[in-house]
Amino acid sequence: MSNNKEENNIIMNEVKELHASILEISKSSFEIKKLCITTIGIFNGFFLSKLNFSNDVKNTDIDIIFTSICITLLITILFHITDATTYFFQRKNRERQSRFKQLLCVENNIELFSLKDTNWVSSFFNSSMVMYITIYLMAFVAYVALTYLTTSMEVMLLSIFIFVSSIVVLLVSSKKKREYS
Repeated sequence: MSNNKEENNIIMNEVKELHASILEISKSSFEIKKLCITTIGIFNGFFLSKLNFSNDVKNTDIDIIFTSICITLLITILFHITDATTYFFQRKNRERQSRFKQLLCVENNIELFSLKDTNWVSSFFNSSMVMYITIYLMAFVAYVALTYLTTSMEVMLLSIFIFVSSIVVLLVSSKKKREYS
């Protein structure tokens, strides 16, 4: 009996360590998002400060804006990959923690919530990644506006469409039921 109690203590310590690990990864995910926005702001501030603000638009101004859009997309993709990786390992740790909890609960006949299987695709497209998807949409709008649209009304309509679409994505992703243990 004491051997079983020692095993339960070891498992309980493992659960606590995994919980601490999950919390740290969650904090780093938030820090990654803040660093992404800061980095984008710094690079766009640098590139857009090179614009000539005059009534006539020059090709160099358009090139600077396109460069700014490309750099924004590159930064966003890199941070998105980093954040998705941390999310993936957070979910893997949560699955492992859930298995250990299940071992502890078998003796007491307690049933836990089950977790969905974690894969890389779900790590890239989940509700915590809405910020990156919104940045992708904003960069797309800027590219389309600079390339194809000729009147300010077309730009305004496209911007409103993307804004409403972003709100719909946020609402749908926030209503998605989460299953945690």
